Amino acid sequence: MINFIVPTISLYITAFEKWDYASTRIKNEIWKQFLTTMLNLVIVCVLSVEFLSNKDYFGRGSSIISELYGYSCNENQIATVFAKLVL
Repeated sequence: MINFIVPTISLYITAFEKWDYASTRIKNEIWKQFLTTMLNLVIVCVLSVEFLSNKDYFGRGSSIISELYGYSCNENQIATVFAKLVL
């Protein structure tokens, strides 16, 4: 879902900025796409490490329960999340 919404919003922002040259617009669009994708990956990695280590990095109790979603272990659930990021 994020991989669909963020590029759409980024396109609207770039169109609103009204760059003089198409090359500048394309470069800025590529950087925005890259940075938002990397931010998404960092957030997922931090949440996965938090989930595996059973520590609360963000101050809340653990809210992810593998048994609730039918996963046999935490690693299977995290592997599914990473697979969804790739697709």
